[in-house]
Amino acid sequence: MERLAKELVGRVVPPVVDAAVAAMNLTQFVSRHVDVDLLAAQLDVDAVVARADLDAAITRVDLDAVLDRVDLNTIESMLASSTGCCGAGGR
Repeated sequence: MERLAKELVGRVVPPVVDAAVAAMNLTQFVSRHVDVDLLAAQLDVDAVVARADLDAAITRVDLDAVLDRVDLNTIESMLASSTGCCGAGGR
């Protein structure tokens, strides 16, 4: 009897669950019923980063765009104020 019940559940439940999932908004369901912060706290971030293809990620970086955002005058001012050099044209 128990084997028959398990077999019946094994055949009936998966298609019912598939149909229910297809009919609902999973994003909305998760936002209402899942503690995402708790889930994220359980992630092994080091393991995730270890599996990441960092070379592929770096090749997607637009270095020209990064360099366009660099303000060399600000960097020079920061260096001058922290080291006491290069102020007032004294390079």
